[in-house]
Amino acid sequence: MKNKHHFKIDSNLSLKKKEPYKDKKEEQDSFFALAKYSSIGYYLVTPLLVGVFFGLLIDKLIKSSPYGVLFGLLLGTFATFYNLFKLTKEN
Repeated sequence: MKNKHHFKIDSNLSLKKKEPYKDKKEEQDSFFALAKYSSIGYYLVTPLLVGVFFGLLIDKLIKSSPYGVLFGLLLGTFATFYNLFKLTKEN
């Protein structure tokens, strides 16, 4: 089946030929941005879970319940904000 939409009309009502394919660089950039921003959930959740896990481990080792978990949660929160800051400043 052939594509019958080979032309487009611009703002001056003149016909222009459509480009059949996107520029390769433009396509790669869009895939890179999609991959980068689809991992934001991992940047948010992973430091928090790691902090809580190590907090529970500290609590179990030195029997300091709930202070280890609170410290781990606080440390995980700071790590999460640091990751978000790094992600938004990358260009």
